Amino acid sequence: MLELVTQQETPLVLRGSLLELLVADMLATGKFREDRLRQPGLLENLRLAGRSVILPDFGTEELPEEIYAHVARLKTRNRRWEEIALAFVKNGYERNGYLGQIVRRLLKDAPPDLNFFGITRDLAVMKVFRRHGLRPVTKAIDPNIEEWADNLGISEILPDTTLLGELVTPSQIIEANERFLEENPAVDLPRWLWMEVEHT
Repeated sequence: MLELVTQQETPLVLRGSLLELLVADMLATGKFREDRLRQPGLLENLRLAGRSVILPDFGTEELPEEIYAHVARLKTRNRRWEEIALAFVKNGYERNGYLGQIVRRLLKDAPPDLNFFGITRDLAVMKVFRRHGLRPVTKAIDPNIEEWADNLGISEILPDTTLLGELVTPSQIIEANERFLEENPAVDLPRWLWMEVEHT
């Protein structure tokens, strides 16, 4: 049975089986780290703190049967930087603009002094990042990127592509990945770091 918890001036929080189903759906894609998703209370706490958005929106009258989209803002060791992460759209709900809608809401509701980055191999997420002013980063763009990652405590998840000595643009990465997927639909794309470059 689902348990609803409310706090004063805090969005409704789901507990129990609905969030467990979301975690199971996310893990079934093979795109998420289980140790990260299975942290006790992670999705519930993000929701409670207003640091994630799930779709569909709902009130107290009726609960949805499933959650079909989710994105969160995760803290780092540097309070000025947060990661846009755990981006998920369920099979059958793609190409409806849900991902862009959620990211737009997360950024709009964030404190103005925050900077954002994301790490992804997902083409749809890359396109949303580009739309919101993030760009792929390599050592050619920011020679101090490894120090930046260490400062945030994300060195262990920094993608290998970040260490390339090549200048790359968002369009180059997206177009190259689109061509690659046409020829190799079952192969995973490389992971890329996307960030607001002017704030590094």
